[in-house]
Amino acid sequence: MSYNNEKVESSNVESVSYDDRTKDLTVTFKKSGTYVYHEVPKSIGNAMEYAESKGKFVWEVLRGKYSYSK
Repeated sequence: MSYNNEKVESSNVESVSYDDRTKDLTVTFKKSGTYVYHEVPKSIGNAMEYAESKGKFVWEVLRGKYSYSK
């Protein structure tokens, strides 16, 4: 399931997007801009969409495990 620029309730994250085709998970932070995490499995993309704390999810699940571009 892909989703696009979904606004989220978070103190740090403004929106998230996931593209099934490219496996890119895009996270737009309120202060530091947009990061695109590459080769993210669909299960992780889905988990991000439903994570209670988006910022915590980024720190615990994405950072250091997936390559990204800003």
